[in-house]
Amino acid sequence: MTTARAGKSVLLDVKGLKKYFPIRRGLLQKTVGLVKAVDDVTFFLNQGETLSLVGESGSEKPRRPAVSCEPLHRRLVRFF
Repeated sequence: MTTARAGKSVLLDVKGLKKYFPIRRGLLQKTVGLVKAVDDVTFFLNQGETLSLVGESGSEKPRRPAVSCEPLHRRLVRFF
């Protein structure tokens, strides 16, 4: 459940975030599977809080904010 803590207001609310990348093979680059980069992630960010992403080098952490121009699978992202 998404709630504000200690009277702070919620600035970012993300529910069920999913991002999959296709695995392509063959001459016609047919999709044969998916890499699940993010699967069913839910979080919120209150006013005055900081969110950090931690992961392996080369995993595109700084390039991909929660909302980008690239489509995400099943997302609900709200900015307040």
